[in-house]
Amino acid sequence: MSDRSKPIVIVGAGAIGCFVGCHWTAAGENIQFLGRTASIKALKASGLSFSGETDLSVSGERINATNDASCLSNARAIILAIKSTALPKAIDEIKAYVPAGVPIISLLNGLAPVRDLKQALSDNPILAGMVPYNVAWKTDTHLHRSSAGNVAIERSAVSEELANIAQNSAAVIDLYDDLKPIQYGKLLLNLINPVNALSGQALHAQMSQRGYRMIYAAALGEALDIYTAIDLKHQKAGPFPPALIIRMLKLPNLLFNHTALRLQKIDKSTLTSMASDYQSHKPTEIKTINGEVVELAQKHNLKAPINAALVRLIEQAKDNNWQTYTAPELANAVGLKR
Repeated sequence: MSDRSKPIVIVGAGAIGCFVGCHWTAAGENIQFLGRTASIKALKASGLSFSGETDLSVSGERINATNDASCLSNARAIILAIKSTALPKAIDEIKAYVPAGVPIISLLNGLAPVRDLKQALSDNPILAGMVPYNVAWKTDTHLHRSSAGNVAIERSAVSEELANIAQNSAAVIDLYDDLKPIQYGKLLLNLINPVNALSGQALHAQMSQRGYRMIYAAALGEALDIYTAIDLKHQKAGPFPPALIIRMLKLPNLLFNHTALRLQKIDKSTLTSMASDYQSHKPTEIKTINGEVVELAQKHNLKAPINAALVRLIEQAKDNNWQTYTAPELANAVGLKR
């Protein structure tokens, strides 16, 4: 057993980091947050409350948080709950403070972050992780989980310890010997992100319109075709298999909105993380999501024109004044034949 007097440090005090970290704290785990000064001050001042199949509230006094990266030197494990755009800075801080042998768990979207971590930090065990659900800020002190599922992490001594404690929380952990099939499954779900960002609408409103759903269905189908062509193993990361999702997306609005959309229980104000970044004119994770599909296609001499077009539109957004598109406009922009 590891020394539990040392904390597990969660790098990132955003929605996902705070949701899982506060639930694990309440369950009895020794958790410390490393985040930006403003985020840390807000956590300590007001604490957090949670909803979405949980009614947890954690006072500021119970939240161990700091903006000082030297805390990493005392961590028994590190969990990265940041955007991929912040990964280079996190790697530099880990190199500066973290001893060899300390496990690092990545909860970042996509598969590239784990590859980058393994290349940059060869003296530390790197474990893949994945959070299947969406968590959004309802207010500065209230986080809401708007979809279901369990955190997935590769099996190790430290993840087994954490999973044993987390089973008594609303942030349960499932352990896997090989997480890649799950990661590739989650990647398929994340392909909706640029569609949501470019629509300029909340996810519920965007998904209620068949025109936008058809674009997501095309990006998803394109990725699935590549998976099949190269015999890439993947597991569904949500309640439905990807092939069924495509059929559901193509349903008329009347059927989809009264069946599939209701089952998803998407909060009407929820945005994907990429849409939030897009609306804030911040760099997005497009390279580690749809860009992963494009890179996979190129590696095997295949094509992914829909995903490549979505990558291009997001990457050129700054030059286009962060343009948003109606469904027909977006379909035309990605070259989707109607």
